[in-house]
Amino acid sequence: MLNNGCGPGRFDAQMKRAHTRQVTRCRKGAVAAVVIAGTVAASAVAANSAGPTYMFIGQKNIGYIMPEAPIPERPDLPSRFYVYCDAYEGAEVRRRKQRVEVRSALFDLMAYGHQISANRWTLFRHREGSPSPRATAIRRTPNRWDLWRGKRKLGHTVGPDGLEAAAALLSPCGF
Repeated sequence: MLNNGCGPGRFDAQMKRAHTRQVTRCRKGAVAAVVIAGTVAASAVAANSAGPTYMFIGQKNIGYIMPEAPIPERPDLPSRFYVYCDAYEGAEVRRRKQRVEVRSALFDLMAYGHQISANRWTLFRHREGSPSPRATAIRRTPNRWDLWRGKRKLGHTVGPDGLEAAAALLSPCGF
């Protein structure tokens, strides 16, 4: 008689075929469990990135950014985030592979940054047509970025989209 688990049963011709079917079912079940676990993990990451990322100067929360829903038909478009703070309304952050930009409500460039290394970006403030280096954003944890100018810490962000929020700190919301 064949046992109900994944182990072997009797090995006559009929039982051998039944055992092979049982082992195949067990392997398919294991593959399905791995696929389901991966899907659950991916949906958890997607849900995590849908929340706001908060911007701080010192210990004071000055605002947040919220991701805009992506357009499924246009995966070539950059990620977009809206900036919400008391000092300025209507700014938007766009993220490309190795560049991040902050634009005003009238689409003027306010700040931008480019990648130096995996966890470090240089951010520039754009005033009167000429960029000036303003800060360096450094990833401390997956949910925290610190903003530095030289050896002075300017602020930090908390949330899934910290780099974009750090760039938004260079808009009128922050400095």
